[in-house]
Amino acid sequence: MTDEPSEFRIALVGCGEAGKTTIFKQARLKFAAQKEKHVHNDTNHRQIIRQNIRYNLILTIRTILTKCTLTDEHRERANRILAITEDELMQKDFSKYPGDNDGISKDIRLLWKESNVKQVVSKHYSSLHLLDNAKFFLDATHRVFRDGYTANEDDYVRDYVPTSGINRVDLLSFGLRRTVRLYDTGGQRSERRKVNSTVNVNMYSGENYSRVEIEHTSFVMLSIWQSLIQN
Repeated sequence: MTDEPSEFRIALVGCGEAGKTTIFKQARLKFAAQKEKHVHNDTNHRQIIRQNIRYNLILTIRTILTKCTLTDEHRERANRILAITEDELMQKDFSKYPGDNDGISKDIRLLWKESNVKQVVSKHYSSLHLLDNAKFFLDATHRVFRDGYTANEDDYVRDYVPTSGINRVDLLSFGLRRTVRLYDTGGQRSERRKVNSTVNVNMYSGENYSRVEIEHTSFVMLSIWQSLIQN
């Protein structure tokens, strides 16, 4: 970071999993100063995003299954999913799985259709510590495991990846004679002393918060412009 007066630095702050990175991703897609090659369009990152979404989806259904009572038919499906090892998940190696991606997709989709499974999610959502977008990706299982699947912007924004390091994007400054830089610093509090302003992100978390996300992003961006005008 430089000390040039023409540069205005803003950091998103808030408690863990408050939504800082989600806001940052949306700001990057909608308000970037330049039409950069966004991370979700980069070939290497597309593969990482796809792998992470599938990984989180399998972990989600496995977590849900720990609370479920299933019929013999569905217990067989659940056992196949539970038998996938951590190494196989990380390596995307589903070669021993019947039907590979199609087989996994079918098992997850049929389990997710079970009323008992949905009841468990509704009753134990918080105690299971599911990701906020768990239902979104469970509903999208067929698409996510399809051969040739590429994450769209909505998938990219909703995909959960813990923040590591510092992420930065230059934003539109709407004619102001300065570079506006937005930072997602994760938990690195020391970096917050290097910015001109902070925006506190306190998003609602839960099963259905996509509408709140969109509204809150607009509010955060308004706060950023107000900070610019006041400084």
